[in-house]
Amino acid sequence: MKNTLRRAFSAFTAVVIMLGGSVFATANEPVAADNSGIIFATNAINGLLNAVFMGFGALFPKNFDTVDEYYAGDRANFYGGMSEFLDAPAEGARWNLGFGKASMVPENLKDGSKEYYTGGYFTQKINGVYDDQGANAVAINDNSGRGTVVMVSVDGIGVCNDDVRQMRAAAEKSLQKRA
Repeated sequence: MKNTLRRAFSAFTAVVIMLGGSVFATANEPVAADNSGIIFATNAINGLLNAVFMGFGALFPKNFDTVDEYYAGDRANFYGGMSEFLDAPAEGARWNLGFGKASMVPENLKDGSKEYYTGGYFTQKINGVYDDQGANAVAINDNSGRGTVVMVSVDGIGVCNDDVRQMRAAAEKSLQKRA
């Protein structure tokens, strides 16, 4: 029964997503035009979809871990940091510092070769990048033999814990190839 409901919900969602782009893709008018009807229709569909999602959420509840359960569970790609602290510099210590920055915005959005829509609105096209989303990294090594510390800040909407752990795994794999 649950699988049948999930399949029906998936099919319904796919149809709404497919129709959303074609039925409401009339926002090519100048900015000064009155788009209140389109915005009303988009908000109505948004409300309907939210109600459907909330209904399915009530039918198939997900039990989230407590903070204690989270820390007691699988610790794959979760790093606790260095356990030893040096009170004095290591003999011949010399600091190395590196940094980098990468954008997570698709190239075809930057160059305008593909159209994207604002999340949640099937009618509002994105026409550029106002605030770039990406990752900034800093790597520090004191050459004491304890290794390099890498700190990364990810600026992105919708980045979840699982995404962060996958990023950590990819970074670790990349660093192991270089070692």
